[in-house]
Amino acid sequence: MSDLTSYRYLFDGNDPYHRLLEHLHADGVTDEEIDRGFCQIDYYRPGEWGPVEGAQDFRIDKREVLEYAAANWKKYAPVIEKTLGMKTYWSLETFHIDPKTAEEREVSLSDKHLWNERLTEAISIIESDLQRLGIAKGSDEYRFKFADALNTIFRFPNKNMMERFEKKQIEDFKKQLKFDDLGMPTLCAFLLENGGYGERPAPDNSYQSSIRSCQIQLVCITGIFLLYNMMDTAGLEPIFVELTGMRKDRLICNETYITRTGIALKSSAGDWKVFDPIMGRDNPEREIFYPLSHRQALENTNNMGDLAKKIVKTEDPFNKTVLAETETSADGIKSMFYIFRNILAIKDDSDDGKKALARTLSSDPKKHHPIFYPIILMATSKDDVSAMESMKKLEGHTGIPDNAFLSYVYMISSSFSKLPEDVIRTHLDRLIDADPSCNSAYDAYLDADYEGTITLDAATKEDYYKKALNGVPSSDSLYLKLQFRRAEHYQDSGRTEEAKEILLSILRADKNDLCWKGNACLLWAFIEASDGNGGIRQLKELMEFIEKKRPGLDDLKDMEAVLKYAVKLSSNERYSKVINENPEFRLEFMNTLALLSRFFLKYGKPERALPGVEKAITISDDLDWLAHMIVKHEILLQQGKIAEAKALWTEIDHMMFEE
Repeated sequence: MSDLTSYRYLFDGNDPYHRLLEHLHADGVTDEEIDRGFCQIDYYRPGEWGPVEGAQDFRIDKREVLEYAAANWKKYAPVIEKTLGMKTYWSLETFHIDPKTAEEREVSLSDKHLWNERLTEAISIIESDLQRLGIAKGSDEYRFKFADALNTIFRFPNKNMMERFEKKQIEDFKKQLKFDDLGMPTLCAFLLENGGYGERPAPDNSYQSSIRSCQIQLVCITGIFLLYNMMDTAGLEPIFVELTGMRKDRLICNETYITRTGIALKSSAGDWKVFDPIMGRDNPEREIFYPLSHRQALENTNNMGDLAKKIVKTEDPFNKTVLAETETSADGIKSMFYIFRNILAIKDDSDDGKKALARTLSSDPKKHHPIFYPIILMATSKDDVSAMESMKKLEGHTGIPDNAFLSYVYMISSSFSKLPEDVIRTHLDRLIDADPSCNSAYDAYLDADYEGTITLDAATKEDYYKKALNGVPSSDSLYLKLQFRRAEHYQDSGRTEEAKEILLSILRADKNDLCWKGNACLLWAFIEASDGNGGIRQLKELMEFIEKKRPGLDDLKDMEAVLKYAVKLSSNERYSKVINENPEFRLEFMNTLALLSRFFLKYGKPERALPGVEKAITISDDLDWLAHMIVKHEILLQQGKIAEAKALWTEIDHMMFEE
């Protein structure tokens, strides 16, 4: 063992890391071996290992101790858990739900035995198939082909699921996983008979684990560790990587920017093969990714959950940053997503705090991805010039085609649809050139047309609606929004029956989206009323839908959108005529306005109720007019507008006196 006095420990003797160090010393590990530094991430170098800091400086950092122990996790996993409380979830020793009773322990051991037995059999089958293909064992081709086969086992539906599927569904799975391209007939037959360990990723690309329906309990925690264990058991030397939600070759514009963990293999020539268990996409190595050491993966998996809970409870944005920096090793993944999400969730009138926090996150590319600052600045601010200046400094460092990337950031600005027409067209055309299937670019074009900033001809608009909807699940809010706008477009173009067909599909959608279903009810009601078909039934359905949903504070925005749309429709020249000439419809519509307005009064938001009340006043007869005027008077009092309330009461009193 090295002379302990020649090394300085950067933690005291009571620290849990000191107990871990003592165990390593007792096992014959020297300080010289431990003083090899710790890995960092350099976000200017996607696809490359980050720098190693603190190597051979005669100082032992906590991260160096854990770096060594985690790298040798097969030997030290129980010690890491005992001293630090951290689980190496990819190890079968800890990769299970903690048994609480003797019966649970027995089940756990049985599950482990089953897991080992099935994996051993699958590995043997893959080895024989690869030998039959004539691929040299240990070669890069062998390792990559082996990993593809294990990934297929991981994603292929388990036997219980298979028994419930129709033949066509199984064929869909095989097609998506390129089942027949494997060239491994024995393995394919094994999977068709016994099933795999999961199911294909959800069609909406949700960020949930793709193995929601697993055959045994021990694989229910998360897919990343299962796939890692499969590859490690097969001797493929897998590596953890951090993946981002934007790809180099394809701008997934309708996705949240998110970081997640993947698995990678590296060839002797330096090429990577990356697997993304969460998203399950093909070719994830074409995304931006960063290799992680076992220590970084260990800290990420054990710290992120606790950190998220603390951040959610912390109000001040700067305290959120402090939490992320002090409670982690600042390796990025543990703080980026949660910080980013909370920045965008800050609901104050000033953007100064958001900008300052964004700068903090982007100041050190070794800690945080540098593109955060311009993204946040553009998403939360109208300061387009400053944002663009900041982004120019990032050219060549984002790992994304720069022009398209800048256009993407421009597009997510809240004020994008109000920019000059030539600016909108330039940036959206760039995005479409970079990714012809970029749903959000077409959606942004349609938004700008809806706002009146640009004008799309009928044929282009129809084409953009189809492209914007392509691949978007019918349960997605974007789908409902686009379909509703399309129905409006058809109605304005005289294609009433097609508009009604779309509105019906929105109302039948699985997602109970208050905004778009509410608007669909309103538009259908006015269409029916203007055609002489009543429209009252649709208004009643809207009120029943709202009462059944029982909206709360989280639904304020959606309820306000429905109320504003009701006011907008009733102000339309064509539909206002219906209100004036059809007293039954007018009465039911006023009941709808009253229901929507009462919601805001209930939750102390009188200013949001006011547009509905004022519209009710303008369309009501004398008796109803008085009732709505009294409600408006109460709203003004709640707002503290005493003078206006007095003036309104004088008007009410005058009208009553005249009567």
